[in-house]
Amino acid sequence: MEMYRESAELFRSEGDGRSLHATIRQTELLCVLHEYAMAFNLYNEVIIPETQSQEILQYTTRDHILNAILAHLGATHGDWIVFEKDLEMFEEKCSDFHGSRGQSVLRRLAKAMRDHDAVAFQEGCQEFDRLRSGGMVDWQVGMLLGEKRKLEEGDLL
Repeated sequence: MEMYRESAELFRSEGDGRSLHATIRQTELLCVLHEYAMAFNLYNEVIIPETQSQEILQYTTRDHILNAILAHLGATHGDWIVFEKDLEMFEEKCSDFHGSRGQSVLRRLAKAMRDHDAVAFQEGCQEFDRLRSGGMVDWQVGMLLGEKRKLEEGDLL
């Protein structure tokens, strides 16, 4: 992870576009290591603004927003109120995200949690899994399974 951080800094200092790629890899690794707060900060402060500002990368912004929101859910230990605030924030920041399939899936997950509906939550997770051709990555699966378990056990605090 340290190598990705250092390479991103080096590339950035030289004005090299590979700095974003290194930062994305660093952030993915942070999520795998459950360092969600650091990952969220990198998504929010570096990755999302940079992908939004580069026309060729704008199509990736929505995926990064999904990852950022889930990373923040992990950082807050399953605070669904913060989750919904993140949704609103990113809807305002990124017009492409507002009304997207990913945004609607995350909204359904939040509603299922509010309604204490484990079946709807599971259906939302399955739909989230279908958003990407390869499905959810392991850290997302683990996090959402943990949230589902809390929902089923009634341990939402």
